[in-house]
Formats: sequence, structure tokens, C-alpha cells
Amino acid sequence: MNPIEQSLSQFGADKMFRHLDRLADWQNGRWPFPVTVELDLTNACNHHCPDCSFSYLRSQSKESIPGPLAMSLLAQLSDCGVKAITFSGGGEPLVYGVDRVLRLMRLCRDLGMDAALITNGQRLTSDEFLSLCSWVRVSLDAYDEATFARSHGGSPDQFHEVIANLRRMCAAALWRKRDSLPCATVGVGFLTNERSVYESDFYEAARFAATIDGLDYLQFRPAITNGVADPTCCGGMRKPLPKPTVDRMFDAYQEASERWARDDFRVLLSADKYDAMWRPEFGRTYSNCHGSFLQATIGADCRLYICCHGQGRNEFCLGDLKDQRFSEAWHSDRARNVRRSINPQRHCTPCCRLHPQNVVLEKIRQPTTHEAFI
Repeated sequence: MNPIEQSLSQFGADKMFRHLDRLADWQNGRWPFPVTVELDLTNACNHHCPDCSFSYLRSQSKESIPGPLAMSLLAQLSDCGVKAITFSGGGEPLVYGVDRVLRLMRLCRDLGMDAALITNGQRLTSDEFLSLCSWVRVSLDAYDEATFARSHGGSPDQFHEVIANLRRMCAAALWRKRDSLPCATVGVGFLTNERSVYESDFYEAARFAATIDGLDYLQFRPAITNGVADPTCCGGMRKPLPKPTVDRMFDAYQEASERWARDDFRVLLSADKYDAMWRPEFGRTYSNCHGSFLQATIGADCRLYICCHGQGRNEFCLGDLKDQRFSEAWHSDRARNVRRSINPQRHCTPCCRLHPQNVVLEKIRQPTTHEAFI
């Protein structure tokens, strides 16, 4: 399997076919409960990333979900058949409190739901995350002090603290794997944007990540600017990129992967999103977010949103979970109206998380000739 195929296997649309019951409900006009819910515990953050998609949330409020409500929401999600919870942001989830997040993850485990963590790594200080999470991803976006300052607005000391936490976590993961203990997959993310020198960043990021023993993967993704700030911005660009530019990025990725990937360390990228960056309308051939039944986001304001990119936007809000149970909000008249009203080409952030799924689901929805003949 080549690097592009590996990336599509881990981050592409194919995973939704593991949930055929949901797909069947959707195809028959019903709206199933989501497979995955992103739980954003707080809008507070200890980093100052210049390109943060959610900086507008912190300018509005640094609110957090009250602890008792967070525990109640997890129980409600489990009752609805949700399979996994991603602890993310919004803000930095571990600013909510490492012990508080671990407590919620233990509850996830007890309720039969998988847990995952996306963090900037500054407070990644407990090895217990390895036993409680299916995966942990550190949003590193850097390979030295200069790129860390560029991407996170952080000091050299912060960079070295994040790397020390990451190395310690990966060393603990190696120990757990050697003893055949349950262990999260540990990876790092790297966003590329208009401040990236694409060819050198791909190569240098992979070279640096390969030095972290026990790290499972490095993932490249295009930076996404939330539609609140600029609804036409993708990957730091205000219009689709020329195809030769995207081709050079794929070539740079391919070179980095061939040089630094190993059997125990993969170099991956969100291939569908990079491919969409040069296409008209960023490849959005669909006029409805078909895949929004697959996942949802609960913001730190305790409101339920159709996706993570819609946080803080009333037109993407399905309900207020301070006043409604999750099941009520999910199937409310408001939620149905929101889903019907959103046109991804006009309202949504390009290259979003559900873009690959929407492309496939649009094809499923379209009539075809002689469909009984395979």
C-alpha cells in the first residue's frame, strides 16, 4: 500500500461503511444518532496560534462545560448508541484539568464508548491517557523553535516542554506495547498554510517526527480557517490553488514519506482535502451536508452543533443542551431546519472534516441507470 492509500485508509471516507446500520437509516430517510461526538470542554487555551480556527470563540467567551453536565452528557450519548467521543476544542481540552478529563474518559470506558484526545501537548502529563484512549494526537505543527513560534505563537521553552511530554508519552507507549497492554495510538499533526514553505516543511517535519521513538504517525493537513473569519479560505488560501502547486505538495509529501516512514512510523496526509484544494468550489459537488448524521460537536457553550466548524454560529446550532436532552435536540424541528438550510457551497468551511464522506454520499443519492445490474 503506497503512502496515499495508507492515508485514505486511515482518514478517508471508507470508515463510514463500517456503520452500515446508520447508512441504511440515512438512505431510508431516517436520521440516526451519530457514530462520533466531539466534546469541546472549554474555549480557554494556553497557546496563541495565529491561524487558530476557533480564536473567535475565545474572543467571545472562555466558558467551559460544567463538570456534572459533562458527565450527564456522556451518559446521554451512550444511551443514544454513540460509539466514540473525541475530546478536543474549541480551546485546549487539558486546560479543563487533566484529572477532570481523565475522570470523564474513565466514564466513557465504563459506558462502553471509545475516547480520543486532540491536544497541544503542553499539559500532556499523565500516561493514563494511553490506557483510556484509542488514540492521542498532539497538534505539533512544528519541527523546531522557529516553526513552533510561527504556528503556535509559543516560546522555545514551550516547544521543548511539548516535545519532552511527547517523548515521555511515546516511551511509555513502547513499554505498554512490549508488555501487550492496551495502548493508544500516538500521533502528531502538522498543518500547512500560507506561511509554510511546503516542500521543506513536509520533509523537515517528517525528519523530526521520525526521531521520536514510539511515535506511530505524522499527519499533514491543510489549515482550515473557520467560516466566521473568512468563508472563502482554504488551507490559508482565499481561492482554490493552481493544480501544479498542489501537485508539488503531493510530491513533497511523497518524498518525505519514502525517506522517513518505517514499519513502525507512518507519514500520512489528508489526501482528499489536499486534492480538493485545486478544484472548483474546493471539490464540493454536493449542496447538502449528507454526512452530518455521522458526527456532531458539543461546544463549550453547551450547545449542540452540526459540526466542529460551526461552533458559535447560530445557523449551525441544533439545540441547547443546558435545556434539552441530546436525543431531543438531535431530532428537534430546529435541527431538521438547520440541516435543510445549510448549503456547503455557500455556508461552510472548505475542505472540512466531512468533505470526503459527502462526496461519496452525494453519489449514493444520485439516481443511476439499471442500478440492479452490478
